[in-house]
Amino acid sequence: MKLTGTSNISFYVNEYIQAHSSEFQGKTVVDIPAGDGRTSEALLTAGAEVRAYDLFTDIFKPEKLKSEYADLTKVLPIESESCDIVICQEGIEHLADQLFALSEFNRILKQDGRLLITTPNYSSLRAKLAYLLLESEARNLMPPNELDSLWSPPGTKSARVYFGHIFMIGIQKLRMLGWLSGFQLQKIHPTRINWTSALLLPIFYPFIWLRSLLTYRRSLRRNTTDSEEQKRTTYQKIRELICDPKILVEQHLFVELKKVEGQSVVQARLNGEETPQQT
Repeated sequence: MKLTGTSNISFYVNEYIQAHSSEFQGKTVVDIPAGDGRTSEALLTAGAEVRAYDLFTDIFKPEKLKSEYADLTKVLPIESESCDIVICQEGIEHLADQLFALSEFNRILKQDGRLLITTPNYSSLRAKLAYLLLESEARNLMPPNELDSLWSPPGTKSARVYFGHIFMIGIQKLRMLGWLSGFQLQKIHPTRINWTSALLLPIFYPFIWLRSLLTYRRSLRRNTTDSEEQKRTTYQKIRELICDPKILVEQHLFVELKKVEGQSVVQARLNGEETPQQT
């Protein structure tokens, strides 16, 4: 966790790329939405083969790269299993069908490929309190509405608007939608601390810890279908996310997921069929 510094998530993503440049060197990386291209430029510097996509390609700045048009609500113009890493920075909270977008990321990633997602942290204590009081993402913002929640990025020539933060997503839903689309949660990378959440932590944490423990034990008793090992493994992972202080206090979620199943395997599993062999 960063105690001070900018709240701009691009800074932390680019800092991560610089610190792990060897992981990006020679890799095909899709940056979507690419925005003004600052992350694409950092990836290029790290030695990646960068493919940038966005709804608004005219705000893309790097001269050595080109941003291509793509809409995350539709099938992406990218070949299946053609990239090693996908970075989706501040995009998923704008999408009504988040499962579809994650399934598309699964399709274009190679087996064991990585998906890096950032989004405003809807699991933070500040966000939880704001939702309790206002059904909003922050105490100084109105709930999603038709005046404030339809955006067109400044500087773009397009008249098209897109949804603002209407579809905010927390760590639990992100983990579950990832599982449904063939991903496994691997890591949560650090961003900057939110001081409102930090001040709330010592007040609320004992209640969160105790309530999650009681719910965990009750869920073990109520679930009579799955094995004890399955129940303990799954519910414990969920409880760890509930009680993770980093998740409760940080400004953004910066999540890394790994593709562990292709779409045919996922669909067969959800249909209760025998799963085909991975290729």
